[in-house]
Amino acid sequence: MTKNEQGILTFFVSKALFFGIITNLLFNLSNENILLTTLLGFTLGTIILFFLMKYKLIKDNIIFKIIIFILSIILFIYSITSLTNIIHTFYLSETPKVLIILLILIICIYGSTKNKIGISRLSEILLPISLLFIFIALIGNTKNFEINNLLPIFYNFNSNFIVSTLITTLVSIIPCILLLYLIKEYNIKYIIKGYISSGITLLLIILSTLSTLGITLSSYFKYSEYISFKKIQLFNFIERIENIVSIYSIIDYIILLIMLVLIIKKIMKKS
Repeated sequence: MTKNEQGILTFFVSKALFFGIITNLLFNLSNENILLTTLLGFTLGTIILFFLMKYKLIKDNIIFKIIIFILSIILFIYSITSLTNIIHTFYLSETPKVLIILLILIICIYGSTKNKIGISRLSEILLPISLLFIFIALIGNTKNFEINNLLPIFYNFNSNFIVSTLITTLVSIIPCILLLYLIKEYNIKYIIKGYISSGITLLLIILSTLSTLGITLSSYFKYSEYISFKKIQLFNFIERIENIVSIYSIIDYIILLIMLVLIIKKIMKKS
């Protein structure tokens, strides 16, 4: 796996879990402070990630394997459930969830047959597509920005502020730790670049959502990002593109799920 591919994979997996439930939780905990807690969360995550790689703290012993295996199973169940809900809610509402889960499983199993080379190539192919959708979403929503929705920026520093920061750090860094276990020979510079790029992207999406909907609506809706995309209007006549631009979240989850399958297969082969 090349150093560039490592950075791209980090970009995908470190923000994959945020769309929907996690972001909604952070909005409710942080209120207007969510921009600051996201920034601090990824800053803390960058520091932790650097030390984990610098001092090679990701081991391959039995205890670490058990921890990695348990985390992978938990994240796999959460991710496939979240992705199924997203697809069922916004794309295939008439399709039974069981069939959607089966389709996702087939994609993940097939994607894992090519091992690390397959997921690396897939991530490179999907990166420009994902970035294009995110770019359209952010640019398309600029007309709906309301500065007043961002105020007050420093709302209330309490225990929820700390909890929100720590959740951001954990949710973004755990998939990265699993990725480091999978690839073993990693490039610190490109992993950090991918992680920081992911943090900046997530920060911009949250900024777009908050400035469009305000904190009350952002906290109310389970998929506040998607709701904010509903207001996008390109060239004053192209509307209802939220289903298209939200595909970036599906790409994130697919990459993460394939990675988790690879990790589970790797541990089971060694056991």
